[in-house]
Amino acid sequence: MTAIALTSGALVGFSGPAQAAEPAILYVRQMDPNCLDSGTGALEQPFCTIGAAAAVVTAGQTVDVGPNLYRERVTIARSGVPGQPITFRAAAGSGPVLHGPTAGFVIDGQHDITIQGIRVLYSENVPAIDLHNASGITIDVGHIGMATNATAPAVRLAGVTASTLTGFGVSGQGASPA
Repeated sequence: MTAIALTSGALVGFSGPAQAAEPAILYVRQMDPNCLDSGTGALEQPFCTIGAAAAVVTAGQTVDVGPNLYRERVTIARSGVPGQPITFRAAAGSGPVLHGPTAGFVIDGQHDITIQGIRVLYSENVPAIDLHNASGITIDVGHIGMATNATAPAVRLAGVTASTLTGFGVSGQGASPA
């Protein structure tokens, strides 16, 4: 509801109740005893998994991931916008790792996403980085270590444009990108 008032000879408009602004940073802290995947993602009640944060993050927000082994495959199903990407980053001084046979990141049809400093280790059955029909993607994960019996490539790109993969090394059986 909008109201208009006349004060001191000037028209002033008032709109309905103020909406709470979305936090600029969502936190993932698996080892925090207060973590809750159905929570707010605030530092006082962080998410336990990166996937829970990926399900709610919006353009311009950052997902700050604390140290630990995250045994998950993260599908990022939301997009940022030019100038306001969705960012997933390692917390300062931490070394978060997606770990296990299906560990990694999947981006299919999204754009304007940045991933920084989150390593992927021991993926074997699926690509550690799997991008399809995506654009405006920036990935700097530090290292991808594929399992010694890996049957999938470390990185798979299909229909990816205007994107950058930098600053990381790949080791292990699936070390050659597809």
